[in-house]
Amino acid sequence: MKEIARLEAILHDESLVRKIIREEFQEILDNYGDERRTQIIPAENEIRITDLIKEEDVIVTITHRGYIKRMALDTFRTQRRGGMGVKGGETNKGDAETEDFYTNIFIANTHATMLFFTNKGQVYARKVYEIPEGQRTSKGRNIVNLVQIPAGEVVKEIMAIKAEEFTEDRYLLFGTERGLVKKTSLSEYRRLGTTALRAIKIQDGDALLAVRLLSGDKDVFLCSSAGKVIRFAATECRPLGRVSQGVRGMEVDASEKVIGMEIVDDNVSIISITANGYGKRTMASQYRSQSRGGKGIITIKQTDRNGDIVQIKPVAESDDLMIITDKGQVMRLKVAEVSMLGRNTQGVRIIRLRENERVVAVEKIVDPAAANNASSSVPPTSSANNASDDSSPNA
Repeated sequence: MKEIARLEAILHDESLVRKIIREEFQEILDNYGDERRTQIIPAENEIRITDLIKEEDVIVTITHRGYIKRMALDTFRTQRRGGMGVKGGETNKGDAETEDFYTNIFIANTHATMLFFTNKGQVYARKVYEIPEGQRTSKGRNIVNLVQIPAGEVVKEIMAIKAEEFTEDRYLLFGTERGLVKKTSLSEYRRLGTTALRAIKIQDGDALLAVRLLSGDKDVFLCSSAGKVIRFAATECRPLGRVSQGVRGMEVDASEKVIGMEIVDDNVSIISITANGYGKRTMASQYRSQSRGGKGIITIKQTDRNGDIVQIKPVAESDDLMIITDKGQVMRLKVAEVSMLGRNTQGVRIIRLRENERVVAVEKIVDPAAANNASSSVPPTSSANNASDDSSPNA
């Protein structure tokens, strides 16, 4: 009974509780108290995850349907000329609705930064080592599962930048569908976290079209849906801050939009493809340099036969193209089979379409088996389907 009375007294007297706690702590101090043996110091040499990742070059592949993966550099062994090659990945070949193919392949360091630019002008960053590693024949992971992109946004451009390349004398050139261009130093994008950052200010009714790396003496090449192009020196675009909207690169009417932006010199040819399946190649030297902000000059005659221009791309003789229609038809074509014609012409038939069918996309495809011998885009080596038409162009 005495013990019960003592415990009840403790429960009802807060000062007694505190007295007991002090006595118990004092007993612990008397029995175990001594000088601290450990030191608390600033974490100057804290181990980061990047310190645990081996720094090495890997192959990064991106497909038309938005799948990405990285592979070891020795995945594709060097073969002698005339070899059969090896399978590059699962692409559902033969199924027009689901067929996939490589549209970009490059060699990047595991510590390099991958930049993902969306149509809303946002940029996301991931380290190359964060890209899931895949086997030669695996599909890879969809980009939307790697970068958490909000609904309504799509990735328009992807590039890998080494840490030492984020300098003030290297630039990113942005182009929008309403004809604005913006040149910004790469150093502005050096410190990107895991969350989105605004790469360019996009106005209502506009969207980011393309992003290109810019260094040296090059020209900017813009093409509108009206079949006109403008070429001007990149030096006409003064460097602007990261969140600015840019300056006028090409004037387009309200019913038109810019459908392509490239960096060119006189040594490349430009391929133009129209909605009705016609196209041609023209040397870039045939497009005279103009002042920034004009409406441009004709690149291909747009008639009822041709339809609107869908895409332009700088190409080489060794390149292959994949042409995609709104009905799911896919055709692979050797660039060398497309006629080299003058600037102000209609072009020849590239793909034969069904009634009410239109070309909606054109992609330059690359062969991953050649990645060991290049540091950027790899020219494809496999053969193309021969579906071109020999009809003569109308000048």
